[in-house]
Amino acid sequence: MACIVIAGDVHGAIGLFYEQALKLQDELKEPIEAILQVGDLQVYSEDSHVDKAVRVHGGPGEFPQWFKEQRPAPIPTYSILGNHDDAMLFHRFAGKEIVPSLHLLPQGEVVSINIGSRIIRVGALGGNYSPKYFHYAPADLSQSKLKHYTETHINALVEKAPFDILLTHEAPDGVAIKDGIDLGRPEIGELIRKTKPQFAFFGHHHWHTKAEIGGTTVVGLARIQRDGGMYPVRY
Repeated sequence: MACIVIAGDVHGAIGLFYEQALKLQDELKEPIEAILQVGDLQVYSEDSHVDKAVRVHGGPGEFPQWFKEQRPAPIPTYSILGNHDDAMLFHRFAGKEIVPSLHLLPQGEVVSINIGSRIIRVGALGGNYSPKYFHYAPADLSQSKLKHYTETHINALVEKAPFDILLTHEAPDGVAIKDGIDLGRPEIGELIRKTKPQFAFFGHHHWHTKAEIGGTTVVGLARIQRDGGMYPVRY
């Protein structure tokens, strides 16, 4: 069997991210074939506009330097869009490597990834929900609004099912409950019920949780600096 790891929000601490991944690889005593990351890697360049929300999380962090130097990821990594990534830069490199061995997954697409002797199919729904822009056609979103997913992206994933793993940045409904308030999104829960992947992973809320929706194992990842920030899966 081959091992992959799903990782939570990085928020610019990319050096620590890979340091922890390599430490986990040593602890597992087997190679990690790939990392799937649930957004807020903080994909930025030196030319990116850094908004107030990103500054609250410590600014863009180390990624602009990695991007400038084209420093390779030590483990093949596949990341979706978060609401604290430079969405314009992310979309420019979606479907490509932004640095060697670090792939950015396009919104509403299903990507086939070679893991050991098998291929796993991964559905990508990055970014966050906006009631104003949810019903927009993706082509009609302004550059500053590319961080939002749309109904079109969700419908595309339904059409492209089946897939083994669904990566979302936001949580599905019924899973991320805080102070009696459901922070999840019903359209993501419905996407899971319709497509029935083996696993669905999300980040954004920065704590670890685990549940089941219609036979799908749903896992919320903590920030990578915390316990529950990395989740190994074997295929």
